[in-house]
Amino acid sequence: MNWLKVGNIEVARVVESNSPFMSIYDFFPDATDEKLAPHRIWLEPDAICPKTNMLIMPIQSYVLKTDKFTILVDSCVGNHKTVNWHPAWHQKTDNSFLSNLSNH
Repeated sequence: MNWLKVGNIEVARVVESNSPFMSIYDFFPDATDEKLAPHRIWLEPDAICPKTNMLIMPIQSYVLKTDKFTILVDSCVGNHKTVNWHPAWHQKTDNSFLSNLSNH
């Protein structure tokens, strides 16, 4: 994990997944090819898959370390949840988050 130091606080992210999430046109209903065209140079391939127009979204948490505390800001998906609208998250059972967290 790469740590960023801000004053006396260290911050690091713990990635659960970083994969195609949904079409940019579904996520941003007002998006058009014309509006998107000038931004593709910095969005592709890390934020938008050029072949599918799928947004690539990191699902992640953060660990903050201070002189006294270690704080986990958990914003991940987690396992064993009903997420019918996104099959990759529905009843997920992998250990990617815990594995990545243990590496820090």
